[in-house]
Amino acid sequence: MNRMSNSTFKNTGFHHIALKVRDFDKSVGLYQDTLGLNMALSWGEGKERACMLDMGDGTYIEIFDGGQSNGALQQEPMIHFAFLTDECDAMYNAALKAGCSSHMAPEDLTINGHEKDVPIRIAFVIGYDGELIEFFQYR
Repeated sequence: MNRMSNSTFKNTGFHHIALKVRDFDKSVGLYQDTLGLNMALSWGEGKERACMLDMGDGTYIEIFDGGQSNGALQQEPMIHFAFLTDECDAMYNAALKAGCSSHMAPEDLTINGHEKDVPIRIAFVIGYDGELIEFFQYR
């Protein structure tokens, strides 16, 4: 797929997704230490803590403390979010090693689009608070 500019508004793009988590330090560790995101900004104290972690391209995952999730898969209204990567299998395995559970092992697929076919490799894990994380690789 090719990048396209917004036809209505200039300089738009995806900025962040926000998660409210039960164990702030453990979740920050998953995204920062295991998946390689960099701390861009942090603020607050105790259950009022929050931070933004850079995914590597100027988009962020914002994490807030004080979540109540039981860790079960949460899919509505958000279905999942995806990391674009050249290392689908490695990210999947690192997440499993860090304690995430598998939702779908790495698999080669082709999106049969109307415009063109797009060969991909994808995998999914369930994060600590039930967030569904996809690792998306173009082949």
